[in-house]
Amino acid sequence: MTGSEIIRAVLRGETPERLAWVPCIDPYTQSGLPEPLQEMDIFELQRYFGSDLYRGGWASSERFDEAIRHSHTDRGEGIVVDAYETPRGTIREVHTFTPESPYIPFPTEYLIKTWEDLDAYLCLVEHTVVEADHRRLRELIEAYPEAMITAAVTDTPLPALMTKLIGTENFVFMHSEDPARIRRAMDSMQGLHRRRLEAAAQGPAEVYICYENTNTNSFGIRWIEEYELPWLNEYADILHAAAKKLLVHMCGHIRLVVGRFAAARFDGIIDVAPPPTGDCAIPVAARTLSERGKVLGGGIGCTTFVLQDPDQFEHEVQELVDAVAGNRRFMLGSGDAVPQGATEENLRRAGAIAKRSRLS
Repeated sequence: MTGSEIIRAVLRGETPERLAWVPCIDPYTQSGLPEPLQEMDIFELQRYFGSDLYRGGWASSERFDEAIRHSHTDRGEGIVVDAYETPRGTIREVHTFTPESPYIPFPTEYLIKTWEDLDAYLCLVEHTVVEADHRRLRELIEAYPEAMITAAVTDTPLPALMTKLIGTENFVFMHSEDPARIRRAMDSMQGLHRRRLEAAAQGPAEVYICYENTNTNSFGIRWIEEYELPWLNEYADILHAAAKKLLVHMCGHIRLVVGRFAAARFDGIIDVAPPPTGDCAIPVAARTLSERGKVLGGGIGCTTFVLQDPDQFEHEVQELVDAVAGNRRFMLGSGDAVPQGATEENLRRAGAIAKRSRLS
């Protein structure tokens, strides 16, 4: 079976001929690898490490209409500033790239700092034009027929506001001050997100991943139930109507809500992490999800990936695989992205374990 055939079998609840291998390999991973691998195309790198499921595709694009003026300024030393002039005011955000995180910047000034900023941001939302954009996905599917090429979809409004647009502390204060106003803002955002999903669902990808970064430590159980799960279920409905599958990236603390995810309408969770990044006992969580027809991908923690003794690394990964033996809905992969500092040897050994692990 090819990698794409194995992923299809897992998602259908069938027994693949071997364990699926689904690490999240991205530029952060790549930046810690030996220099020749740092120069490799990210899709070629995923092929090099034998992944069955590739990350990095998008299926929609967007632009602002003529009502919005956007400026982007590179101030040097990794600092970039984006400003947006809207009919309801001007807002700006600042991000900083560091040597430790050369591809994912840190937000050093959030876009939304006041209620007036929120109104201006919602004006941005209203004036955003979403278009289907499937050309690159089609090229990747043709270039890598042996793998399942996935497409990323936007996260739901709760993590978007808390982690990217407002920041956790200010979001909590604003929500406490006027929860109804925050809810109305989220509903407006979900209208934009719905358009993104509808455009993406028209594309050729079979599997979509929402990089939600769910974490009870920051979102809380009540907000996950009230805000996040209903919108993830709506995402799933949109994609299922187009015969697509939805997996959700959940790398944080989720042990207390795994049962709720098992009852949700999306098809599973991926990049699930044991401590210290997450808090799941992977075999237990995988069993809970499998009993409700859901998949779980991930399991290899960041502290395991950076072990300098490859034999110890292989021992720990094999222990995990043995602990989930017989679960046909488990896919071996990384807990969160494969970390910067993971060795080439460890990645190759993990893939080899998956490919020699027979499920039938």
